[in-house]
Amino acid sequence: MLVGVVLAWLLASFFASAASAAPPCWKTLLNDWYDGRIDGAYQVHCYTQAIDHLPKDLQSYRQVRSDITRTLQDGIVAMSYNGRAPGPDNVIPGSLPRSDVHSRADVVRLVLAGVLVLMLAARSVDAYRRRITSR
Repeated sequence: MLVGVVLAWLLASFFASAASAAPPCWKTLLNDWYDGRIDGAYQVHCYTQAIDHLPKDLQSYRQVRSDITRTLQDGIVAMSYNGRAPGPDNVIPGSLPRSDVHSRADVVRLVLAGVLVLMLAARSVDAYRRRITSR
C-alpha cells in the first residue's frame, strides 16, 4: 500500500513538473515569430499576451507588434466571415489562406493605382501640350 502511494506521488509530481515546464503560449508564439513569420496555431489570448509581454529590445521594433496584430486580426476576420464569433480560447492559425476580402481589396488598390497613373500621364501630356503651344 505504501509503495502504491509513493509511486502515485512520484508520478503526479513528475507530470506536474512536466506540465509546469512547458513555456507559456505567448512565449512560444514570440519564438515562432523570430523567423519573421508565425507558422503555428495559437489561441486568441496567446496573441494578446504576446503583445503585452514583448521584450524591451523588440518593443522598439514595430514589425513584431504589427505582424502579431495582423495575424490575429486576419484570424478574427476569417472566423467572423465563416459565421463564428471568436473568443479568447479560439485557435487562430498563423498562415491563413487569402480570403475573398483580401483579394477584393487588392483589386481595388490596383484599380486606384491605375487611375492615379492615368491622371499623372494626362497631366504630363497637358503640360507638354501647353509648352508646345506657348512657343
